[in-house]
Amino acid sequence: MFLKKIKIENYKILNKLDMAFDSSFNPTIFPLASLNGGGKSTLLQLVFILLNTAFSRNDNKIVFLKNMLKNIYTDKKDINNFSYFEIEYEKKKYYIDFYLANNNFENFNILTDLQKLENETKNGKFIQEYKIALDLFENFDEFSSPRRTFSRPSYMNKLIKLSNIGTSYHRNLFSEYEREGEKEKLKDFLISIIEYLQEKLKDLEENLNNIRIEATEVFNNLEVKELKYITNCNQETYLLYKTDLPHEVLLELERKIYLVAPGTQVFSFLNEKAKSTLFLSTVDNRLENVNDFYDFHVSKSKNVLTNFFTYDFASPTLIINSFKKARDKDFELAIESNTYEHENLKALKKDLDNFLLNKTISVNKDLTRVIFKMKKSDKELNPEDLSHGELKKLGLFIWFKYNHLNDAIILMDEVENGLHPDWQYSIIQDLEMWAPNNQFILATHSYELCQALTPSHISELNPKLLIHND
Repeated sequence: MFLKKIKIENYKILNKLDMAFDSSFNPTIFPLASLNGGGKSTLLQLVFILLNTAFSRNDNKIVFLKNMLKNIYTDKKDINNFSYFEIEYEKKKYYIDFYLANNNFENFNILTDLQKLENETKNGKFIQEYKIALDLFENFDEFSSPRRTFSRPSYMNKLIKLSNIGTSYHRNLFSEYEREGEKEKLKDFLISIIEYLQEKLKDLEENLNNIRIEATEVFNNLEVKELKYITNCNQETYLLYKTDLPHEVLLELERKIYLVAPGTQVFSFLNEKAKSTLFLSTVDNRLENVNDFYDFHVSKSKNVLTNFFTYDFASPTLIINSFKKARDKDFELAIESNTYEHENLKALKKDLDNFLLNKTISVNKDLTRVIFKMKKSDKELNPEDLSHGELKKLGLFIWFKYNHLNDAIILMDEVENGLHPDWQYSIIQDLEMWAPNNQFILATHSYELCQALTPSHISELNPKLLIHND
């Protein structure tokens, strides 16, 4: 899988962007260079979110795409180009073209109505109140005596909420119960409100079915034009695509594109509340700092976007999981061959022992702690005895080692952060050694990193680093 071309028509700072990558280059590592404010991070995030979420129809992932595009609009009556990608797969070239459309195109307002009704039938006020009414009715004897009902505010609050959602008839029934406190009055009220809500839900379902019929016609019209619907960006704008890639290859592309970035980056695919915590000192009356943004919002998104990795430091969990994975692989091979050679564990241990100069890396016997030692003295080291750059490189190395990436597209943002200029230069060789047979696109500010490759490898955005003498 190789990303040969990226075109972005107009997105934030990116305007008429057009760049290409040559799969015959060696290595297939391509810096994307500029000074601060050039849109490098924005570009990587947009490419990742489009190609990682658009094709599988996974609602949990689509929400990140909607977050990223929620402020994008088009006033054209027909569709207009948004972005274009050229993909090389098994030595053949394919394309993916993304388009924006508004409500005037193919009666797309029907799709907005469809989404609203689907949400209403799943999570709307009528379905929520219907569940509450059923629960109260099924547990009627638990709370139906006046003394018990009025002494438990949670019961009364639910009943009041139900009476307010009904008609004047239901409010009158509830008022009679409040005045007289009779169980039968309460039961009559609950039966009546349940029947009322059932009718409301039935009407919603009928409307939904009618809308689905109209939406099917919209989708059929798109099919004739070889267009596929992805999602609505907002209530006025919709995202579509056209491609000559088979659907199963599109799903493979989703699995093979990765975003690797600093955890403190502002990720445009998070919602506004999540992004705002990066700059807030207090939220909900509790102390907040940068770690709240990272530990909660970024970590939560990584659980859904499984190809999203942040490399701020070497994760002990990732190192320990690498040992577990190597152990399990050895056991699997032992079952097959009837011999147990520990080859994967040995290889991992050897790689880690040789990774840091004058230091060894291992784990304790119960696989709960990572141990760093000096090679000569066998003295165990504290975390502060390792530099940020060492931990950064180790985090990257172990991530590549654990994931065994092959034929993947890896988008990396500011990989040089925390590294000495010599290491910024040598990171190109490191990536080539740690994860061969992959394509890397590196957003960078580093002259040293760019100088480790030919000028033809490098794409530049304004404001440029002035690597080339144009």
